[in-house]
Amino acid sequence: LRIEDFAGPPVLLEGSEEFARRLVERVEPDARIVAVHDDTKDDKLWAPERFAAMLDELIAAHPTWIVFDVGARDLGLDSGTAASRIVPCGQLPLSVAMALVGQADLFIGVDSCFLHAADLYRVPSVALFGPTDAHEFGLRFTSHRHVCGAGSMDAITAEMVLAAVDEMLAEELVAG
Repeated sequence: LRIEDFAGPPVLLEGSEEFARRLVERVEPDARIVAVHDDTKDDKLWAPERFAAMLDELIAAHPTWIVFDVGARDLGLDSGTAASRIVPCGQLPLSVAMALVGQADLFIGVDSCFLHAADLYRVPSVALFGPTDAHEFGLRFTSHRHVCGAGSMDAITAEMVLAAVDEMLAEELVAG
């Protein structure tokens, strides 16, 4: 038996997938959807100002991308120059936010339930790990990159995350 044969998208409240699909349909047709999540326990949280700066650089390099911040707390990820391309989704029910992750083209986030939802939906992902172990708690089923901070989220830089995204894009081009 292989766990991959039994691991699939989470079963969500009825209507959640449809609601998320309607949200994504409102985005311009050529946009790629990036779901992000940084809202977790304080020791696993990447500094919000670093996350916001990384998103500014990401969107500057990919101006048609739209970012959905699925975190429940407003950490100000939409505070930078790319704020108009970042949609805070903190008021969405958990099941709709998870369904939105499943609709994304890319997920970037910390060790959390949304990271695992992205994995189960097979959304290509970049996962940030500081105090937790990526080998134990990391992505398993989808194409991914783990960015590890050797025990601390403070060791993770925007450049490290952006390099992981670039690697994912290059892998996608080769596979596609």
